Amino acid sequence: MKLRVRSTQLLLGLLVAPSARAQAGATDSGDALAQALFRKLQPPAMSIAVARAGGSMRWQIGLADLQTGRNAGRDALFRIGSDSKLFTAAIAARLVASGKLALDAPISRYLSGLPPTYRNLTARQLAGHLGGVRHYGRDEFVSRVAYPGVGASLGVFLKDSLVAPPGTRYAYSSYGYNLLGAVLEAAGGKPFAELLRDEVLRPLGLRHTTLEGSGPLVATQARPYTKDSAGTYQPSPGVDLSDRWPSGGMLSTAEELARFGLGVFRNGYLPDSLRALLLATQRTAAGTPTQVGLGWRIARDSLGREYVHHGGSAMGGRAFLLVYPREGVAVALLANTEAGFGETEALAFARLVLGR
Repeated sequence: MKLRVRSTQLLLGLLVAPSARAQAGATDSGDALAQALFRKLQPPAMSIAVARAGGSMRWQIGLADLQTGRNAGRDALFRIGSDSKLFTAAIAARLVASGKLALDAPISRYLSGLPPTYRNLTARQLAGHLGGVRHYGRDEFVSRVAYPGVGASLGVFLKDSLVAPPGTRYAYSSYGYNLLGAVLEAAGGKPFAELLRDEVLRPLGLRHTTLEGSGPLVATQARPYTKDSAGTYQPSPGVDLSDRWPSGGMLSTAEELARFGLGVFRNGYLPDSLRALLLATQRTAAGTPTQVGLGWRIARDSLGREYVHHGGSAMGGRAFLLVYPREGVAVALLANTEAGFGETEALAFARLVLGR
């Protein structure tokens, strides 16, 4: 069956702001931005949230299921792809804060039986993509194998050599984050799902964010879609994301993803020193800054304000999260296809509340 986008319904949430005039202006501008982006990209559905202390704006546009005509509501779950890494980095920071994880200790302290090449990697290197672990190889992005846990999936890459000596070169790696997830399980003494619940979801009040399990889609999940050669949306091929829970296997709503972005940097969730660590660029052994901290990419806008961000892609999913930690503003964009939005679009929504 060939399916096309057939709704551009926009559901607008509320912005709580000190000034009614500012609220109305931001809402009108946000409506225009959301509609324009939807028209440009034509995904089946998009969900957008702009969060700040005291309130948020949100937009849900289009259909979560093209076949049934189900709208993308406020609680629609989307695949967030590599934005999952930010949750894993948050778990790592919390375990450091509780004294259970040493960022610069060899990971062999926590995991036994590792090949010699991997034993002296550190959690800090893995979190900053400096461990030299390879990324997906050809035909590895799509997996249909159901793994019982994080450790069970490591055999896919542990037999392979590193792409660079540890610490010498930035090399983005989802497999490196899967390995980090296994380290966190050992250090924290719990399965990854329980660490996620206890260290991130419950402390930040995230009720819908979850790991995508094997089997049928979650009832509130926006069905993933991929365009065929004729440009028509088809349900994405079936995948099993249990091979990448720490690196790309999570589901969230735009509202909760933005709330996570604010929550990680709020007072009380992490000690000041660890919040600063999230924002501190790592460096190679030669001293070259990577502009990546513990998971987060670090940047500055045209006015010199620091922000952090990360994008994610999954089979039938696209996510982007951008946070101004000092200004207390977060933007999350989600779609149920591999839509072409990113940093530029997120900055445009951030300006709704930053002014410029």
